[in-house]
Amino acid sequence: MNRILLITLLLVLTTTACSKEEVGVKSRKYENFTQIHSQMKYEAIVERFGEPDQDLGSGIHIYVYKLADNTEIWIGYTDTILYARHMDSQQNLLHVII
Repeated sequence: MNRILLITLLLVLTTTACSKEEVGVKSRKYENFTQIHSQMKYEAIVERFGEPDQDLGSGIHIYVYKLADNTEIWIGYTDTILYARHMDSQQNLLHVII
């Protein structure tokens, strides 16, 4: 009985975590990121846009946010934002935000 309850609880938690991530990506749009500015600190970025989906950086952080249209926002960051770019699914530059 306890084993069944534990398995059920794990399935519910896993499903909930996956659905929250999908909802976040589905609601993200390029227009939301046009308000970003170079003086934003990491905490402000996360507060406004949520946790990044990836950090590709090596030397600097490159925070990646996946958008609903299968494009991405890449934010180069050290102590401040160095750049923010809108990239397509083949990692081609679409827009320079910063």
